[in-house]
Amino acid sequence: MLNAREFDDVFKSLLDSYCLLTVELDYVPSVYDWCRANGIDEADRQKPIRLVVDEARGCRVVVSEVIEKRVVEGRINALRVRSALVNAANNRADRLDSEKKRLAYLFLGEYAATLPEFDDDLIADEWVFGQMEKLGFFRE
Repeated sequence: MLNAREFDDVFKSLLDSYCLLTVELDYVPSVYDWCRANGIDEADRQKPIRLVVDEARGCRVVVSEVIEKRVVEGRINALRVRSALVNAANNRADRLDSEKKRLAYLFLGEYAATLPEFDDDLIADEWVFGQMEKLGFFRE
């Protein structure tokens, strides 16, 4: 299990970098249950992070307080499959060698999902890794 609150500084740093509107960061027991209670469609019962953009209220990031490692691994494995389609010899997923990097990847992937120009997972992955590079995640 991953305690997401331990990475609060990572989330706040990413929010400062990418969310220009008013930001609220909420840790909840379940992102899926929070979405249902707030009238937001969410099909993924194990969703670890959800970015909600409301023009009137700004951005809200909802993070599961506890994220099971198998949930993170499932998303990284999906990345691994997509990366193999691009370059089987150099898989991007291998660069996500810490919990901090994996959570940053999940956050930025969620952010990319809110942008209309990233309607393809491969294009979104390219952007996410570019942003992580720019922010220095791979210099650690």
